[in-house]
Amino acid sequence: MIKSTVCYLIRDGKWLMLLRNKKQHDLNYGKWIGIGGKLKKNETPYECMVREVTEETGYLVQSAQYCGVIYFHYNHHEDEEIYVYQSNNYVGTLQECNEGTLAYISQNEVLDLELWEGDRIFLKKMFNMGWAFEETEEDMIEYFLQNPDLATELFPLSSNHIDYVLESFRDWKQIYSILNEKGYFTDRNIIGLYIEALLNPWRKSVLDMCCRLIESLKPTLQELLANQHTLFALLSSDKTSVINFVIKLIKQIADENSFDFQAFADNFALCFATQKIAKSQLIGFKYLRKILQKTSSYPYRLPRPIGSTLHHTRCKAPRESRQLAYHLF
Repeated sequence: MIKSTVCYLIRDGKWLMLLRNKKQHDLNYGKWIGIGGKLKKNETPYECMVREVTEETGYLVQSAQYCGVIYFHYNHHEDEEIYVYQSNNYVGTLQECNEGTLAYISQNEVLDLELWEGDRIFLKKMFNMGWAFEETEEDMIEYFLQNPDLATELFPLSSNHIDYVLESFRDWKQIYSILNEKGYFTDRNIIGLYIEALLNPWRKSVLDMCCRLIESLKPTLQELLANQHTLFALLSSDKTSVINFVIKLIKQIADENSFDFQAFADNFALCFATQKIAKSQLIGFKYLRKILQKTSSYPYRLPRPIGSTLHHTRCKAPRESRQLAYHLF
């Protein structure tokens, strides 16, 4: 399946469209389309979109809104998966495109152009959903509040696609926070979905956004306890920011009766493979000592990897962490 992107640049109510008319054997010859192209190896959809816009228009996209993914199935052509974006936040000077003629078209005239019928279908949906307008965050919040069904359909699904959604020009953390305060997220399973999303091998900026969205949902102690084993598994992450975030959440539930101390102890050793998390390691050791000191019988088993790692000459754990550890072994 071919994977590609398309971006619609909007300015003053007009859309930048490309009339493909410079290559006679072009599959899109004579059609008006958005700006985009195929993904390169190891390139994310957003990175592809930014690159294609720059190559075809000269503009540099500062931020863009992810609108969805479109699947095209053909009888005599390889199927295509297209990630759709729109942006009104871009800089630079419009340049000539070697693939066709660029022109800003008024929104109410776009559907009158010579378009692919498939494009016409999803463009109509974009218009109807309001993606095509330059809304404020307040407009977006009001839209979601007026369409509560999106709470159970759109937002839980977004945890699987946050790597495409991330570079939105909107402050999604603020939007999530306000909607959460208004009781929008009635299905609290969304907490677990976003915590599980941190297990994905996404780049740091995407995972950091996921952490911020989890914070904006303000998970309760019971919701964190229900996902504590996923949090423990995340201690093996190679992202410093993820481990620090997870330790902060674990700290909130470590004193609860249903906290699985043994599982925490078994997984805590995993974080020593990641550098620059000294503060989080120290917090972890303090909780190990605190819980162990609660009982004189020491019913818990500490995993050997912690001790062997700390005694290694190249161990990155801070001195205070080592001193605490020596009292534990």
